[in-house]
Amino acid sequence: MGLRARLVLAGASGVLGGVLTVWIALAVGGEGPPGLAAWAVAGLAIGIAVGAALTLLAMHVPMRTVAAVRDGLARATGGEAAPPLPAEGAGTAELVRVFNDAALLLDIQLRAIRQSHAQLRTVLNAMADGVVIVDDEEAVALMNPAAGSLLGVESENAPGRSLPDALRDHELVAVCQRARTADDTVAESVVAVGPQGRSVQVVATPIRLGDMRHIVLVLHDLTEVRATAAARRDFVANVSHELRTPVTSLRALVESLQAGAADDPELRTDFLRRIEGEIDRLAAMTAELLDLAAAEAGRMSRHFERVNLGDLVRQSAERLRPQAERGGVVLDVDSPGGVLTVSADPAQADRMVVNLVHNAIKFTPPGGQVRVSVQAENGDAVVRVHDTGVGIEPEELPRVFERFYKADPSRAGEGAGLGLAIAKHTALQHGGRIWAESDGPDRGSVFAVALPVATEN
Repeated sequence: MGLRARLVLAGASGVLGGVLTVWIALAVGGEGPPGLAAWAVAGLAIGIAVGAALTLLAMHVPMRTVAAVRDGLARATGGEAAPPLPAEGAGTAELVRVFNDAALLLDIQLRAIRQSHAQLRTVLNAMADGVVIVDDEEAVALMNPAAGSLLGVESENAPGRSLPDALRDHELVAVCQRARTADDTVAESVVAVGPQGRSVQVVATPIRLGDMRHIVLVLHDLTEVRATAAARRDFVANVSHELRTPVTSLRALVESLQAGAADDPELRTDFLRRIEGEIDRLAAMTAELLDLAAAEAGRMSRHFERVNLGDLVRQSAERLRPQAERGGVVLDVDSPGGVLTVSADPAQADRMVVNLVHNAIKFTPPGGQVRVSVQAENGDAVVRVHDTGVGIEPEELPRVFERFYKADPSRAGEGAGLGLAIAKHTALQHGGRIWAESDGPDRGSVFAVALPVATEN
């Protein structure tokens, strides 16, 4: 028999002894010795007190075990791991064993749930597509960062908010509401969302979680895809247009020669000179297209070496001095006092500088000036080409390096619009950057390229 059982029996015996004492005293009545009743009552009180004390002592250990089980269950309910309980006697050993087994199983399941939740959160955060989960009360239950970026909202603050308040887009709300009453996926081809009006394909899928009906919105950003498709269409249209002009001119010249112009020596010489010019133009355009295609595909051959950028810029710009003089443009070249070395492909760097200077001369009217400078700035060698030419509208500046782009479409005969695009790719492939500045029309412009200065090693 255990200690607690013996203590409980002892307490019960004490109470029973006190009760028997009182009963005997009452049975003998006044026949007993004087004060027997008082002693009986005192014995009863002592017996009850000793019995209660022994009973409480016997129940203390089980009650402490039950309290520990209660606290462990409370922690497990809150998602925390419940610590194992020590066995404190035969009376609670079974309870402690069952609790420890259940706590261990629950802890394993909680760890698995947390791991799955962390994996799901990692996947959602890494997704390029936006994901929004809407609960059965039309409130946002989850929004990943990609969706928040597309919609222009804070994804962390979205859960719990109503659908219109969280999404801030009536078209998305309408798609979600249609999906709630549909039996299958609802897809919307393209919706403009967010403050920037990005083109997004929306797919809304209803799912059931028990008795609740949730909606999963997947937002696929099509802005870049549509921009690429538009650029491809523009590219084909521009190539066709740029090729059509010299081909049409060549056809007209050849037909004129066939019609009798070849019999006139002066006309024949003039037409042949113009034919030669159109052929050179076609050859230059073809070479530029091949160079641009190779640069965009990353297949342009590069032979990097240490180059004195000041000398290279001066030599490249001087080759265009005859063109500047024919156009009545003053060309100045400022070279740095010391050696400014960069790691570059000399041929590509030369072509980049020539394209920038040629572009400046071409759009500077007679009497204007083009100044080319090279200087060191914050670890970069910066080439700037200043001109006093036609200038550029501020909203046109981000587009001047696009292929075939011309700020003034009427300038059909002034090149194919590929030189600046090639210069941009060359600067990027050399780890540099390129940009344009202008205060507006007729106020000139600045085209600049920054290349990292080569280290001694």
